[in-house]
Amino acid sequence: MTTAYLSRRIALKDVAKSWIVSFIGNLAGSLFSVAILFGYSGVFTESDVYSQACIRIATEKVVNPHWHQIFLRAIGANWLVCFAVFNSIQAREMSGKIMAIWWPTATFVGLALDHTIGKRTLFWLFFSSCSVLAP
Repeated sequence: MTTAYLSRRIALKDVAKSWIVSFIGNLAGSLFSVAILFGYSGVFTESDVYSQACIRIATEKVVNPHWHQIFLRAIGANWLVCFAVFNSIQAREMSGKIMAIWWPTATFVGLALDHTIGKRTLFWLFFSSCSVLAP
């Protein structure tokens, strides 16, 4: 969208509309993931150890880092996402496309980088787990 806007093929309102729809869709998807996978599955009610571990991880990823740490992790995450997309476009066979996406994604997860969608899901997971576990 940014490239299309800069080359004057679309208007600024089209970019804003795309960003708003993407934001709302990603927000709905993260809420859906947390509600279905964690809220209705009984994961938090079955094991206190698992519940506490999820809260600790969500707190460490969402609450504790400084803004510059999150910013730098997001740069790395976005670079790897773009790299995966570029690699998958370059591959011709489906197996090559899968491998081209897998390696940057594995690196992304292994380095515990931050991406807005994952962060949003952790954010809702943190608050829903606190409300589920509250006395």
